[in-house]
Amino acid sequence: MNSIITRPPTGGAVKAIPSKSVAHRLLICAFLSRLDIGGVCEGLSDDISATRDCLLALGGAGSHGDCPPYRLAAGPVLDCRESGSTLRFLLPLCGTVEKEICLKGSGRLMKRPLSELEEQLVSHGCAISRDEDLIRIRGGLRGGEYTLPGNVSSQYVSGLMFALPLLEEDSTIKIEGGLQSKPYVDLTIHSLKKSGIVVEEAGADPAQRPRETVYRIPGGQKYALPSFAEDDIEGDWSNGAFWLVAKALGVDVTCEGLNEGSIQGDRKIVEMIEKCKAEGEIRIDVGQTPDLAPAIALAAVGRKNGDVTKIVNAGRLRMKESDRIESVTAAIEGLGGLAKATEDEIHIIGTGNEKIKPVRPIDSFNDHRIVTMAAIGAILCDGPVEIKDSQAVRKSYPGFFDDYAGLGGEVITWKK
Repeated sequence: MNSIITRPPTGGAVKAIPSKSVAHRLLICAFLSRLDIGGVCEGLSDDISATRDCLLALGGAGSHGDCPPYRLAAGPVLDCRESGSTLRFLLPLCGTVEKEICLKGSGRLMKRPLSELEEQLVSHGCAISRDEDLIRIRGGLRGGEYTLPGNVSSQYVSGLMFALPLLEEDSTIKIEGGLQSKPYVDLTIHSLKKSGIVVEEAGADPAQRPRETVYRIPGGQKYALPSFAEDDIEGDWSNGAFWLVAKALGVDVTCEGLNEGSIQGDRKIVEMIEKCKAEGEIRIDVGQTPDLAPAIALAAVGRKNGDVTKIVNAGRLRMKESDRIESVTAAIEGLGGLAKATEDEIHIIGTGNEKIKPVRPIDSFNDHRIVTMAAIGAILCDGPVEIKDSQAVRKSYPGFFDDYAGLGGEVITWKK
């Protein structure tokens, strides 16, 4: 579907949606703790539905997680839809299963990078093959030393952390070079700790960009998350960031339910917005928080006329639902702003208090973050903003346009 923003939000309060990052992790821990996940998080987002449905398929229809995945009697097909988290978190778990399991996806998912994780699984006893947009994996996963470069998806590390405690042998995960998106790994460790799973971190202080970080994971552990309900999931800083940027752009919006003490890395948006108040050229590093790039890019457009913002350490944005270096840049240009893409940076020139005039419909590239970015970007514009494939927002925030309207915005939506 396509949407046209005819009026941006005028103000009000909105409740932060439950964190997708937290929900993925707690769902997996709940399943492995043999808790009933069948009715949990329904309608939260397309990505969370994908994870829940895949877990139910792993345990059988209507399963309460009463069988550890490595004892499955049959090999199901898991539809990860467009969820990179689902695929990367569950692939190592599938490696603990004796039967062959197939994982499929849609959109760009099966074309997004996965080779380093596959190589580690194969070198530790799994058999993996590909057939177009299908991955087949047969278990046999063994403990031992796993090695990954620090510039790959942190979801590889998290996926291994879910699976390795189930094995008989002890394991280590060695990260060579500074681990990007480390707050997401910390979030995984936090969820595992709630479930009684021990993961020990060794190595230098992560703040000093260590050359190597090692995680030690004892084998033979059992998951024991006490309980799980949607109320256990704290507010989402990743999507809440857009409402905070809306406020920074002059709309009196309050986003309620964000935990200021959260270990979600994307609460760094507060610091980034504050930095945008400075004059002259600034650099904003998104290496640890890549999902904030679309939101902070809008704040950069709203800076003083002529001020330059360089969003740096952004190379991994090219591996998201869209090539976000290109799609964020294109969205700003479509809104009427000034931006330039480099190999791993986005350079943006502020427009100050002057309204910009949209020059073309915004292509979302079927990327949920670009839909949200374009809709909030209407605050900067003199004229309506058209968004192509706006249904992509369901991936993480199905109720976004309802909340948008609740804040005084006007949206016209139609099927293509």
